[in-house]
Amino acid sequence: KIFPKGLPEEFSVAAVFRVRRNTKKERWFLWQVLNQKNMPQISVIIDGGKKVVEFMFRAAGGDMLNYIFKNRELRPLFDRQWHKLGFSIQSQVLSLYVDCSLIASRQTDAKDTVDFHGRTVLVARAADGKPVDISVIIDGGKKVVEFMFRAAGGDMLNYIFKNRELRPLFDRQWHKLGFSIQSQVLSLYVDCSLIASRQTDGKDTVDFHGRTVLVARAADGKPVDIELHQLKIYCNANFITQETCCEISATKCPEQDDFGSTASSSVTAHASKLSTFLPAKQEFRDLCQCFPSK
Repeated sequence: KIFPKGLPEEFSVAAVFRVRRNTKKERWFLWQVLNQKNMPQISVIIDGGKKVVEFMFRAAGGDMLNYIFKNRELRPLFDRQWHKLGFSIQSQVLSLYVDCSLIASRQTDAKDTVDFHGRTVLVARAADGKPVDISVIIDGGKKVVEFMFRAAGGDMLNYIFKNRELRPLFDRQWHKLGFSIQSQVLSLYVDCSLIASRQTDGKDTVDFHGRTVLVARAADGKPVDIELHQLKIYCNANFITQETCCEISATKCPEQDDFGSTASSSVTAHASKLSTFLPAKQEFRDLCQCFPSK
């Protein structure tokens, strides 16, 4: 639970973000809390089209109240630079801050108690709730692996891998699944062996200012009962061919492992813990040129 004891009557919210070119005019949730019936409790909405910021909450009487802030000082939020947005929520006063400066305050009605046993949404489009540009889906029923991404034209493309060599993935033993994503080739690896390659269309630029979801059911987004040892993302499509499988089997581990001797640029998930590891300095040139400004 993100808020195991709920929130007090008075609290603050602060976020640092920048909009991208393709989200500059979008209307999206920065933060939203829904109850167990999927009804909104609190919403912070950024509207790039109208250049406004909205704060919505459920009043003590049950109605949803929407406080819209439209000030000249809000326009820098949409200039594709980094900014800090903050709210101070007091018993009957709502204050908005941009880049650590007070922009406006509003008198509010009394708020209802927030039910945190539902969902908390971070950075999702208000129109359809879609935050994802790339998806990897493991289908245990059909024994297939799917890779989905948004094409340059805007359509979602789905590549389904159905091979006999995929069946061991579902035998309740440890396995390593890998993808190599090149400009127009998608390759699937299982336990360090190439299973299949597919020709693909051109991919759209991925906006990483949304959400990254690890190990969730495709049907409803709820957590899946699996053990995820690690997830690595390399900024080089060829590195997957150098991966070893020492973690899952000694027989798949070469005697001399030159590649795995230092920590690579990766994102690793252990249950609910998410950590990032940077490469050694000498690896930066070859490993990863994913600069934060791009």
